[in-house]
Amino acid sequence: MLMINRDELITRIIEAWTGTPRGELSAVEVVDSLDDDVRDRAERMVDAALNFIGEVAAGERRIVLH
Repeated sequence: MLMINRDELITRIIEAWTGTPRGELSAVEVVDSLDDDVRDRAERMVDAALNFIGEVAAGERRIVLH
């Protein structure tokens, strides 16, 4: 079973998006420090991506790269 830590995924997306490393902060600390609106958007974005990955894994969707 694949276990994905939602806070870790959000933190890595933010790091990639901003180009700023989190330093010594844990993923939970990074997510907790976000503005409520930013945290909500990040959580919705991660949920959408994870749902898509789950649909592909279950065979409900196919990925075709152009």
